[in-house]
Amino acid sequence: SARNNFWQQNSVEKGLIDLYQSKITVKPRVENDIAKAIERLTNEVKPLKVRHEINPYRQNNLVVPLADMHFGILKLADIKSKLVELLDIINHGYKTIVIEVIGDTLHSDKINSTETVAGTVLEDVEMPNAIDEAMQFMETIVSASLFNANNVMIKSVGGNHDYDMSYMFMIWVKERFKQAKVDVNNNYRTAYLLDHVLISIQHGDVNKKIPGQILATEHRNMWGVATTAEIHTGHLHFDKTVDENGVVMRQFSTPKPSDNWEVKNGFVGANKLMYALVYDDERLKVEHFI
Repeated sequence: SARNNFWQQNSVEKGLIDLYQSKITVKPRVENDIAKAIERLTNEVKPLKVRHEINPYRQNNLVVPLADMHFGILKLADIKSKLVELLDIINHGYKTIVIEVIGDTLHSDKINSTETVAGTVLEDVEMPNAIDEAMQFMETIVSASLFNANNVMIKSVGGNHDYDMSYMFMIWVKERFKQAKVDVNNNYRTAYLLDHVLISIQHGDVNKKIPGQILATEHRNMWGVATTAEIHTGHLHFDKTVDENGVVMRQFSTPKPSDNWEVKNGFVGANKLMYALVYDDERLKVEHFI
């Protein structure tokens, strides 16, 4: 909005002078990104029926942690060989497969601009295409998991890049894959029990100080049942495993190429990895680095 004023005033030196004033009030233009995201992610979603085979001889469980995929920067073509290797591992067959969505699946929290949840402006990416490729990726691994496991769970938390968009994306996942147990939540962390293994997932940008103690406090019943406890995180884009008083902290890398910000600041040395973790009833047995 704008308002203009004109008036005259006496000046000692110049006598009567003309004065002008313009007041302009501005605010950021706001696109209805959430409405567009809902429309794109849930418009005419038809549940996908996958032939489901129950095999009582399957004993081990598989966990597929998906941390910091950053679709938009990441293209499906970038991880084609990794996806083939992951599918080979899934095809071995398991009692339960858990797909962990550990935040920043999408590079931006908006559709028509590229920004984090906090409003930090990022290099432009094509978010509609990013959503489409994230859908294709998820459909590929969930379909394979449903065929090769007695049970499939999908657990999720949002990230600092995509907290709102991630919530909408998980609504699509839940509607698309009715045969899986899909956890849609707006929490910063969640936990589940895989036989006698307690696993918590959180993106890694919050709850950094005493995550093991918080896990024991928030999930007392599962903590009491569990033989081992783990916390799975991402956020920092490099691989790290630490045992903190019996709670194993697994920080996962990202498979995405380095973006302009990472190149500028020299954060280019980390391995670009995906993971698949095989557990028996009580602990991790095999860790695949893909």
